Amino acid sequence: MTKIHEISNILLGWYRLNKRELPWRDDRNPYKIWLSEVILQQTRVQQGLPYYWAFIQKFPTIKALASADLDEVYNLWQGLGYYSRANNLLKTAKIVHEQYSGKFPTSYSDLLKLPGIGPYTAAAIASMAFGLKYPAMDGNFFRVVGRLFEVDEQANSSTGKKLYHKLGELLLEGVDSADLNQAIMDFASAICTPTAPNCDSCPLISHCQAFFNGSVNKYPLKTIKNPKKIQYLYYFYTENKLWIRQRNKNSIWNNLFEFPNFISSNPVDLNDKIMQVGLYEDEMPFELDGNPYYLKHHLTHITFHIYILKIFSNFALDKLWKTNGFFVINPKDYKNYAFPKPLLDFITNHLYHV
Repeated sequence: MTKIHEISNILLGWYRLNKRELPWRDDRNPYKIWLSEVILQQTRVQQGLPYYWAFIQKFPTIKALASADLDEVYNLWQGLGYYSRANNLLKTAKIVHEQYSGKFPTSYSDLLKLPGIGPYTAAAIASMAFGLKYPAMDGNFFRVVGRLFEVDEQANSSTGKKLYHKLGELLLEGVDSADLNQAIMDFASAICTPTAPNCDSCPLISHCQAFFNGSVNKYPLKTIKNPKKIQYLYYFYTENKLWIRQRNKNSIWNNLFEFPNFISSNPVDLNDKIMQVGLYEDEMPFELDGNPYYLKHHLTHITFHIYILKIFSNFALDKLWKTNGFFVINPKDYKNYAFPKPLLDFITNHLYHV
């Protein structure tokens, strides 16, 4: 037995004893696997599980999801963020239902053609649903394999991708690809963690080149990221009135609903009780009613400093907002509209306490 095959067998033995009981592992249903993978992009398992169950309950089949409208999907998706995933979820469901008679394509290349399915998700579906020999290369995979073999290439470089893929193919030779891909996921979550890995309990310690050389925290090699853009976002609401509108397509949080707002590259002085700021190309004074609510919200490339301000209503403001496409809803009806996570958290936890 070669060293790399021994590593695979040790991982599979560990997995049989320690694997997480996850609902999409009960069978090899490609719909459930795909749904779980989309939900768990940028989302921890424990956070994503309630969303998975909500989708399965409302849309138990690909046909049911394909028949949904976008607002239904958005309402279930609220809180997960990265709403392009929700858009692509519905697009793919419709394509699979209409063009593939409700059955996921069984080839890796055809899976890649579906909206929102990249190399990792295609490999996950191909291996877990159809038993094909494709390594599911995500952050977990890069961490485990990068440390085991001290891969001195950045995972997102063309050279790095080829090298990692070759190592993944070697690990999959002669074993169940679904089990091994999932073994690496669970092993990375429980043992080979990003920080403070549990090396003392690692069954692969004698095979880990990074441990042998004292370089575990070096791998996988990471690219230097550009600093995030900083933006200041100011939302407004009034007593007993919730003015909202749906955001335009091709924008951040597209198709979600928002309060009247403005965005700035620099903070606005909120010390004055009466302020004058640019709202939709008009200069409009407003008076604060209480203290602003503040939170910081991180997206992939932007950090938002968000201020949600209660202000006194007046005719000029109402007219301005109505002119710019806003309309009033009964605050109790907010659940009928999908909001970005910062606004949803504010509404549910601080505004109406419902």
